[in-house]
Amino acid sequence: MTSRYLAISLPNLGRGQTAAGKDFEHRLKFGILDKQEASMHRTKMHISLIVVLSLTVMMLTAFADEKLTALKVGSETYSNVTVMRTRPVNG
Repeated sequence: MTSRYLAISLPNLGRGQTAAGKDFEHRLKFGILDKQEASMHRTKMHISLIVVLSLTVMMLTAFADEKLTALKVGSETYSNVTVMRTRPVNG
């Protein structure tokens, strides 16, 4: 099975780039990747999306309300308390 795609000549490669890398970028731009390359690209994009979403969830949970199993105020004891905000006390 041969792969059919547009091959281009790239005499001026950027620093640190190979002809294969430039060729891949060109085929990606014009939507002419073969099945294996397209599958690898989708997998990399899915992993990137998962990482970004995971970091977003972690950031949001860092700002979540604080939950306490017990809170004692004077002689009263409260269970399963959620502290929604705090403020400094003067004195």
